[in-house]
Amino acid sequence: MKKIDYYFDFLSPYSYFSLINLEKSNFFEQYDVALKPVVMGSLFNHFEMKGPGEILPKRHYMLKQCFIYSAQNNIPFNPPNDHPFNPLYALRLATKACSGDKQLEIVKLLFRSCWEKGLTLGEPEDLEPILDAHSFNAKEMIDKTFEREVKKELKQNVKDAIASNVFGVPSFVVDDNLFWGNDSISNLLNYVKGDFVTWNEDLYNFKIAQDIL
Repeated sequence: MKKIDYYFDFLSPYSYFSLINLEKSNFFEQYDVALKPVVMGSLFNHFEMKGPGEILPKRHYMLKQCFIYSAQNNIPFNPPNDHPFNPLYALRLATKACSGDKQLEIVKLLFRSCWEKGLTLGEPEDLEPILDAHSFNAKEMIDKTFEREVKKELKQNVKDAIASNVFGVPSFVVDDNLFWGNDSISNLLNYVKGDFVTWNEDLYNFKIAQDIL
C-alpha cells in the first residue's frame, strides 16, 4: 500500500473541502495516510509568497468561490468571523504526538468546528470547549500542545513539506509526486489506483531545465 503524506492547515478552507471530499471516497480507510498539519504561513515565507488573505481582491474572490463551491457540492460552509486566526495550538493538537490514535478524529473535529460551525480555533480557550463537548480531556490535550515533542513534530512537518516542494495546502505527496489543492484529489486517487494519465515527462523535464515557463 502506498504511503500518502497529507499536508493541511486549519486556516485553509480548501483543506477543509479536501477533508470532506476524501471522507466521501473512504480515503482514510483505503490508504496509508500520514496526517501532517503544517503552518501555511511558514511555507509562504519560505517560497516568498503572499497568502491569499494578504491580497484583498483575491481574498474576497476566493471567499465567494468557496461559497459557490460549497453550494454546488452540498458541503456545509460557515467560515469563522475571526479569520485569519493563529492556528498554532490547533495544529499542535492535530499532531500524532499530541492526539495519538485519535489524530484523525481530532483533525475532523477541528475542521468541522471551524468551517461548518464558524468557531475560531485560535487560542486554548477557544479549543477547550470544543474538545470538552466531544468527550476529550481538554486540559490534558491543551497542556500537551506545550510539550517539546509536539512542537518538534509540527516543525518537522514544515521541514518535510518544504523538502517535498510543498508550497501550499492542501497538498499530498506520494512516491515523491506532489498533488496540490482540493481540485487535485481526482488525480491523486487515479495515481494511487494506477490509472494516472500518461504524459510526456521527458519533455517536461527538458522545459524545466531550460526554465521555459
